[in-house]
Amino acid sequence: MGGRARRKPSRPARLPKRRPSAGWGCRELLQPLSSRPTLTRTTVVIGPVPATRIEAATDEGEIRTASGDGTEPISEIELELSSGDAAAL
Repeated sequence: MGGRARRKPSRPARLPKRRPSAGWGCRELLQPLSSRPTLTRTTVVIGPVPATRIEAATDEGEIRTASGDGTEPISEIELELSSGDAAAL
């Protein structure tokens, strides 16, 4: 009989039960990799068609390593539809 092979549904992974007194212990292991970025944000409101409002924002600056011995430039653009038709984006 031809057709598709049937697969058994996979079982969800089981998480270990948390012991109330032990906790997970992750907070002690996590260390920040960078400090807060230094950014300059510029925003412009765009109205490409009537009743549509788009906010365009650019962020430019740098992100510094947590130890303070290195930096990396960062540049980002964000478009947010405030009102109107999403097709205008």
